[in-house]
Formats: sequence, structure tokens, C-alpha cells
Amino acid sequence: MANRGECCLGSAPPRKKRPEFVTATYMIRQMGGPSKSVLMLCDDYQYYVVKLQGNPRGPYVLANEFLGNKLLSTVGIQTPPCAFVLVEDCLMRTAPARWFEHFEGGKRPCGGIHFGSAFIGDATDMNTTDFPARRSRVHVWNRRDFLRTFVVDVLANNQSPRQVVFSRAKGRETWTASFIDNAAMFGGTCRIFDDALFRGTYFDKSRYRGMWDEDRIERYVHEIADCAGSALDEYVEQVPREWCKGDAGDLVQCLRKRLWKLNLLLNPFRDRLFP
Repeated sequence: MANRGECCLGSAPPRKKRPEFVTATYMIRQMGGPSKSVLMLCDDYQYYVVKLQGNPRGPYVLANEFLGNKLLSTVGIQTPPCAFVLVEDCLMRTAPARWFEHFEGGKRPCGGIHFGSAFIGDATDMNTTDFPARRSRVHVWNRRDFLRTFVVDVLANNQSPRQVVFSRAKGRETWTASFIDNAAMFGGTCRIFDDALFRGTYFDKSRYRGMWDEDRIERYVHEIADCAGSALDEYVEQVPREWCKGDAGDLVQCLRKRLWKLNLLLNPFRDRLFP
């Protein structure tokens, strides 16, 4: 077996495509959840769920969202494409209903670059839901992504329950699970790694039933080390400076240390989550 440290500290892979920059043209509605994200139409005629700078959930929300998205997509987990979304100050001023709630009243987010995640589905071609019917459970084609995402979330110490959106084309039986909401990855919104605070599992634990397999876990650990370990520096470099607080290099070093001991971090969940 190859040394896992050689995987995560090896030569860098080919450079990844940089995220797309788009400009918001219209604010449509506020989405649910504590991050106060907003559904926006952008100049590429696509819809994005946008999380805004100055988020009340914590100082690392946007950076965590971006890094989590890149980490999940790099290892082949189904997750929406992301983009850097320019929201001009004049657009922000016209939508006070979309401002953050504050004890002194509404707090207007600043204009600038914000995080956007492509909206899943649309009104004509796709059905989407957070809670698919129980009878559809066996028809989630990428069910193993629940286990792969769990492994990534343990690595990144996700401190919030994993969110999933299920979608399918009209007339189809098969659902696709897309994994979203990475704001509490990387030690949570205050960037404090504490495995006792791990919460990164999907609420319906039956999705994990019968999935634990030692060989499969070992393969996923190696996939993460091979695909993402040496790309972490590049992803961190792509994060806009206004999203960062402190030395992002410390995060990279922390994740690389956790890659070395990822199997040990996973072991306590074997019997508790995967009966």
C-alpha cells in the first residue's frame, strides 16, 4: 500500500479551471436557512443561490462554501457548480428585504464579490426536493456519494448537518442527490477544529445503512488524498482576500495532517452510523 502522506504531499496535479465570474442582474427571493442566501439571476442567464459577504453566521462562511464545493467536486461528488458573483452596490440598495437581520434593524450587505452556487433544477424540466418520497430511496443513482461525502466531512470537521437536494427529470424514476451547504466545514464558521463538534451527517441515517466497507473506505481515503491533497494550495489561492481572515496556509497544513490520520478519525462512526 502506498504511503498516504506521499499521496497528499506529492507533486501538484494539472491546474484546475478557475471559477467563473458572473454579475448579478436581479434579486429574486430569499432562500431558507441561517445564512440568508438569496436566489439571483446573473448575466449568464443562470440562477445562483448567493451567500453574501458580512454573513451573520460567521466570518468564514463564503470561504468555506467555496473550498467545500471545490473539495467535493474534485473527488467526483455531485455538487452544484459554483461561481464568484459580483453584486453591485446599487442592486443591493434596491432590495432592503434581502438585507441581513440585525438587532439594530436591517443591515445592508456590501457590494462586491460573493459566493454563488448554481440553482438546482428549474420550473419546466426538473423536479427538486429536500425530502424525496420514501419509496424513491432505492432510485437514488449516486447513493454511494452519501458515504464519500461523509468521509470528506470528517476530514473537514463539518460542524453542521449535511444538506442534500434531490432532483430528477420529469417522467424519470431515478433521483440525483446533490450535496450542498458547506458553510460549517473546515472547523465551522469560526474555523475551530474540534471532532467533538462534528455534525456532518444527513438527517436520514437510513441513507448510510449497509454502506460501510473497509476496502471502500480505504479507496475513498486514497481518492481524496490523490485528487484533493495536493490541490488544496491552489484552491486557497483562489479565495478572494476579502473572504479570508488570518493565514489560509494554516488551514492547508491542518487538513494535510488530518489526511494522515483520516482512517482513525472515521473509526468511531463505524458501528454507530453504519449498522
